Parts: sequence; C-alpha cells; structure tokens
Amino acid sequence: VSSLYLGALSDRRGRKPVIQVGLLSCAVFQLLFGLAPTFAWAVAGRLAMGLFNGIIAVAKAAIPEVVPASEQTVAMSWLAGVWGIAMVAGPAAGGLMVDTEAGQYLAPNALGSVLAVASIIAVHVYVPKVKARAKSAAEAPDRALRTADEAAAKSDDAPPPAEPGRAARCARAWLPVRRAWAPLAYYCGLSFATIYYDECLPLWAVAPRAAGGLA
Repeated sequence: VSSLYLGALSDRRGRKPVIQVGLLSCAVFQLLFGLAPTFAWAVAGRLAMGLFNGIIAVAKAAIPEVVPASEQTVAMSWLAGVWGIAMVAGPAAGGLMVDTEAGQYLAPNALGSVLAVASIIAVHVYVPKVKARAKSAAEAPDRALRTADEAAAKSDDAPPPAEPGRAARCARAWLPVRRAWAPLAYYCGLSFATIYYDECLPLWAVAPRAAGGLA
C-alpha cells in the first residue's frame, strides 16, 4: 500500500533517508511484535512495519545511482542473493531462539532489531547521499512522444490532437510505459510464487505427518 508513496518520497528526498526510515521501522516495530500480548497487537506491529518500510524497492532504485554501470549487474545479484540467504538463515535462527513452551518470542525479534540498528549505522557510514533523477528521466519519454505527435500533425496538415482530459493525464502519469508491462508481469508472477512458498513452508512444517506435514 505504501511502497508507491515511499518511492515518490525517495525521488524528492533521496534514497538514503527512506531506507533508514524503513530500517528504523524494523528496529522499533519488530521489537513491539516480539512483546505483543495479543494477536491483534502482533498484526498491528507487522502492519506498521510494512507501512513505513520501502527498503527493497528503494534499494533497487538506488543501485544505478551509487554503483558504476559496469558493476550494477553484480550489485543486483548481491541484493537478491543476500535476501535469499537471509530468508533461510533468519527463520532457522528464529526457530532456535524461540521458547515455544513459555510462549516467548522476544529473543529472535530483539536480534532482528539489533541487526536493523546496525544496518542504520552502516547505511549512514557507507551509502552516499544521492538524490534521484527520476523526474527528468520519467519526463523524457513524454517529451519524445509529444515531439513525435507534433511532427506527425505538421506533416499531415492535420488539426492538432485534442488535449487529453484530467483523468487521461492522470492515468498516463501513473501507468507504466508499454515496454515495462512484460517485466512487471513476470515480476508479479515470481513474487506470487515467493510469497506462496513463504506462507506454505511453515504450515507444512507444523502440519501432522498424517496430513503430509513434517510435524
């Protein structure tokens, strides 16, 4: 819900502050999640963590701005690879640290908060503060299209095209360009598969053997 607005904020204020706010939300709300006395509090903590967290999308957008072109492919691979490693190591460490008999879930969440604070410091020290140039890049295709339309109109001696209404202008501003539709569709499919796996794996782990689980 908030990723679009956090991305727009990173275009105006820079990538680094938005990443640090996302890490701060991990540090604070993950700790509250570990201390949650009820399920409703736990859900509220996770919701708040997500609403203030735009780390992944903003980090991917920041790579072309802070990494030389010759190293961007490797940087993207590192981003995806470290995420995959953490998706295995994090739940494993959390499972070892949780005291299920006493219902204590604070320890793994406290570790996550400590790692988030360490990441805030690392981002402050090592990530350069670079403002995005997304506005001019986004306007370039529109300028090219307008120039092409004007040239076609002049060559055909046709009347100028009608100015699109407000709704049409808003739709054109928010919709991705046509060449981005296929990558977005592939990304949505892969993201769906990843979320599906993430949600099903713990259910499979706790399901009884009679139902095909790992008990």
